Amino acid sequence: MLGAIGGTGRLIVSRAAERSDNVIILIRSLEKAKDFRDAREIIGDVSDGTNGSVE
Repeated sequence: MLGAIGGTGRLIVSRAAERSDNVIILIRSLEKAKDFRDAREIIGDVSDGTNGSVE
């Protein structure tokens, strides 16, 4: 999911996790994702042309 750090994104990720959906978020910094215990993080930036790395 793109935009998971914002207010709407946090709500969507939270609801998806409650439903036991498989959630993957794209974030620029692992530090910003510390609140997402039930999501899989991919570190990257859509604007830099790299593929990111899966944590």
